[in-house]
Amino acid sequence: MKPTRTLICISCVASLVGCGQHEGSFDKGADSKKPKSNRQESEISPLCSTLSNPADIANTGSARQSVVSQLDKLIGKSTSRLSKQQSNSIKKLYWVPTFTRPVKFSTSGRIDQSLPSSGSDKPLCVQLATGIFDSVYDIREQEVLSAFYLIAVRDAMRGGHSLPNIFADRFSDPHPNCGDLLLFEIFDDAFSDVVKSRNLESDELAEWNSMASATNPACRLLSLKLFRRVEKDQVQWIHFYAQYRDERSPEIIEELVRQLFESAQPGAIPLLEDLKNNRTVKSSAPLSTRILQTKSDMITIINPYHENQ
Repeated sequence: MKPTRTLICISCVASLVGCGQHEGSFDKGADSKKPKSNRQESEISPLCSTLSNPADIANTGSARQSVVSQLDKLIGKSTSRLSKQQSNSIKKLYWVPTFTRPVKFSTSGRIDQSLPSSGSDKPLCVQLATGIFDSVYDIREQEVLSAFYLIAVRDAMRGGHSLPNIFADRFSDPHPNCGDLLLFEIFDDAFSDVVKSRNLESDELAEWNSMASATNPACRLLSLKLFRRVEKDQVQWIHFYAQYRDERSPEIIEELVRQLFESAQPGAIPLLEDLKNNRTVKSSAPLSTRILQTKSDMITIINPYHENQ
């Protein structure tokens, strides 16, 4: 049987976090045989530089342990979502200058086709675990992306409620940079199988709503893709999606239609009807056709006796 993307990523996470020697938020097991690191804990461990040769994978324990130690100091053992202050501290430590490079979008201008590993057969999490990178060539980026993946997995394991705070400092930039797309892919991977979903509190909903209304299209798209994975209350799904009625990006509207269909909620049908008046939809025959077909399909599935108007 061919392993699923989720199982691959879980396996990769285990290989990344399984080398800590102390009990902490990211520690998944102890191994007293691993050598202790001589690095100062204020340094960023060259995690992926030690992974660059597959033959050296067995010797990466100390580097991984150092990253685990750093993150435990920033986050601790708390099971609650990360505060904005904690998120800012993480960004201050791990956001590298190369992340600010402008994005070289694909000819289509789509985010999903411009992601770092869009042209690779391997998900980014697999590249992080093996240290063999097809899509990220800057060694400094490789180092810190491993830490961000641990952060993303930590959040996904706790229900995914910290994500808006991680991206909050990027909401107002209308031009996604390379760091945005790298983190987009990392969090999308990590959230492929979120656990402990529950009803979000009002302040958490406010944070997700802020992400949905962000000027940065990468933030809007990511929040749209992930909200249904973290919010248990199906009524909230439609309230959240309604914020995208006036969306101008065709790619994000396509994702909205997909999310509405997969939600299987009767409330999705009038929202699809509203989208017919969206300016971008009106100027795109393929989008208009897709929305009409999705609405028709939903009516047939949810209420086959409803007259399709």
